[in-house]
Amino acid sequence: MESLSYYVEKSIDVLKSIKEPSEETIENLKNRAFIGNGNAFQVAKYYANKLNGYAIEPTYYKSLKKDEGVCVISASGSKDSIGICKYFDDVVLITCNEDAPAKKYAKETIVLPSVKEPPFYNVSTYSAMIYWVDRQDYKFREDGLLKYLLRKPNIIFIGNESTYPIACMCALKVREIFGKLSAGLSDMEAYHGWFLHDNDDEAVICLNADFDLVNNYKIVGTPLELLLTIYYNIGLLQEELEINDYKYDMVLKKKGWKI
Repeated sequence: MESLSYYVEKSIDVLKSIKEPSEETIENLKNRAFIGNGNAFQVAKYYANKLNGYAIEPTYYKSLKKDEGVCVISASGSKDSIGICKYFDDVVLITCNEDAPAKKYAKETIVLPSVKEPPFYNVSTYSAMIYWVDRQDYKFREDGLLKYLLRKPNIIFIGNESTYPIACMCALKVREIFGKLSAGLSDMEAYHGWFLHDNDDEAVICLNADFDLVNNYKIVGTPLELLLTIYYNIGLLQEELEINDYKYDMVLKKKGWKI
């Protein structure tokens, strides 16, 4: 299995190939409930903030009326998205899978390009979804201090209004790749009980966010630049530590998911 950094590099060609959506397409997405699971929920939050909608945790999707206008975010268009698309009458599915099983239950399906990558990586998929709806720079770089901080036992990412979903995506990626606990917080949430004790084993990384409660490393850039830079350095550390064995087959077997 190639490292995460390999797929960051591959994602650049994908981003270059993405065409801008039509005004009609964007208008149809506005004011919807955006639903996704895993890091797709963070993309849903990003879309909701951009398109004047609201993001719903997939756990609570049945709290909405069946005729609610919904947008389901799912890279594979399978897994939990099938049941969610079945439940609603007016669904736009955004996926990177031309053969997504969930699309037969959606009123409209938007398929974005990606590269084939390990199923839980989702580098090209979610970066494509972000870039499609929000054109921005996407340069990434190696960062020695960031890579050093990623070695800490505990990692907390803090984002502002536009980068909070990115902070959460990076936190889950740290958990997936290294198997250690990590959290993504908003700059507002971070003041509520998270830093009541001194902790030398903790790294606090701020994504465009100004946070003055504890020492932190602030990195700046567009949301995509931050996402790809952090993913890239996670991948570099992944290579150094020679981590390439994951129990994802166990998840597939337990859930009955097909890739």
